[in-house]
Amino acid sequence: MSEIRIAWCAKGNGTYSTGNWHPMKSYDSLKAWVVLENKKYPELYHWLEEKNEKKEISNYEDDDGFTMIIK
Repeated sequence: MSEIRIAWCAKGNGTYSTGNWHPMKSYDSLKAWVVLENKKYPELYHWLEEKNEKKEISNYEDDDGFTMIIK
C-alpha cells in the first residue's frame, strides 16, 4: 500500500526537507495543509510525495492531474 508525506524546499537556498510517512487515508488533510502553508510562506515550496509498494518515491499527482507542487 502506498504512503504519502509532505516535502518542502526553501526557495532561497534549495534546502530540501520531508515529514513522516502517513497512510493514504490522510491525503485530504495533508493536501489542505500543503495548500495553506504555500499561501502562508511564499519563501517555501510544499508538496506531497508518494512511496509506492516498491519503495519508489515520486511527487504525488491527483487523478485529475493536479500536481501538489504549488508555486
